[in-house]
Amino acid sequence: MVILSACAAFFILTEARAEVNLDCFRTHIEEAIEINKARAPLYAASSGGRSRAISSKLIGLERTSLWGDTLVLGFDRKARPYNEAGVPILCAEMIPMAFAPAYVDRLPPPWPDIRSFSALDGAVLTRILRHELRNEGLQPMADLAERKLMELSAEPRFHCMSRHVLESLIRGARLAPGHDAQAERLGLASTAELSLSFVKAHLFSC
Repeated sequence: MVILSACAAFFILTEARAEVNLDCFRTHIEEAIEINKARAPLYAASSGGRSRAISSKLIGLERTSLWGDTLVLGFDRKARPYNEAGVPILCAEMIPMAFAPAYVDRLPPPWPDIRSFSALDGAVLTRILRHELRNEGLQPMADLAERKLMELSAEPRFHCMSRHVLESLIRGARLAPGHDAQAERLGLASTAELSLSFVKAHLFSC
């Protein structure tokens, strides 16, 4: 799979960097908040103000994820011992925001026909992925997510946030075996549960 190859390459490229990086989850979300805050007025100007509610909701969800990590999930806290030992769990998963696409006022034509847009039922997709995870396991669930991602990618200007969530979920699943193998080589406890928790966190937001 193309996504698997990209994940493997990213894992290799970021392994050394992750040895000295801590709190990667928080850093990633905080950087995303700053980008979205900076772009919110630009989108508002382009949309005649109609995008303000979307930007506010997105930034609010990102802030909520920070609180959730601090109070409940503890991703960075749980990853810290592995990161300090050189296992890049929850760092390799985070694509640096420097790679985020540049802001553009308008995408180039031809523009998609909005009448062809079919809203994604996130609740249904989440149930399907949870069922696959529970009954078949992490990698078969990622396979299913990849198939759905390919389907949604047919028109790349629709379902952008849903595709982002699926890409992150898939990346977390594909990197999980490598993290666990590296932890085992270093005599550390298994990372499997932490990787699984990270993937499951996506199944509230598809």
